[in-house]
Amino acid sequence: MVVDENGAVTVSHEVSANAAGAEVVDRIHRDVQRLVTGFFNTWRTFVVASPFPETESQLKIENPGKQYRLSYLSQSGDVTSTMNNDFLITEWSLSTPTVKRTVKPRFEKTIDGLLMTDYRGVFEPIGDGIKTTLDFHIDYQDVNGVKVPRKVRLSGMHGNEPVEAELTFTMRP
Repeated sequence: MVVDENGAVTVSHEVSANAAGAEVVDRIHRDVQRLVTGFFNTWRTFVVASPFPETESQLKIENPGKQYRLSYLSQSGDVTSTMNNDFLITEWSLSTPTVKRTVKPRFEKTIDGLLMTDYRGVFEPIGDGIKTTLDFHIDYQDVNGVKVPRKVRLSGMHGNEPVEAELTFTMRP
C-alpha cells in the first residue's frame, strides 16, 4: 500500500490460488482491496486533506437551529456537510445520479488537535445496487510524530449479509 503526498491510496499485491479456488480468492482479493482503498480515501478526507471545497466553489450556507449546513457542487456530485455549533462535521454526504454516500465522523480532541476515531459510512445506490452500512473504529499509532491508523475494526451490513473485519497496519522501515 502506498499513500502519496495528497493522501491518495494505492493498494496492490498478488494473490495466487489453485484453479479450483481462483475465482473465490479473486473475489475476496477485490473486496479487501476495495475495502482498504475506500477506508483510506474516506479517512484522508477528514484527516489528511480537507472535506471543504476549494475557494472557487459556490457555497450555500444554512443555519437551521443548532447546526450549520454547507452545500456545494463538486466534480463528483452534490456535497452537503453538516456541522455542530463547534464547527465539527457530524455528517458529510455526496449525491450523484447513481448513488448517495453518507459519512458520519466522530472526532476526539487531543492536545495536537482533532483526530477522527470512528465513522459510519452508508452507501445507498439509486436504482440497482446493494445498500451497504459500515461502522469503522480506528486505533492509531505514532509514526515520526504523525498519527496513522494501526488497527481498523469494522462491522455492518452489505445488503442482507453481515460484514465484520479487522485490518492491522504496520510500518516498515
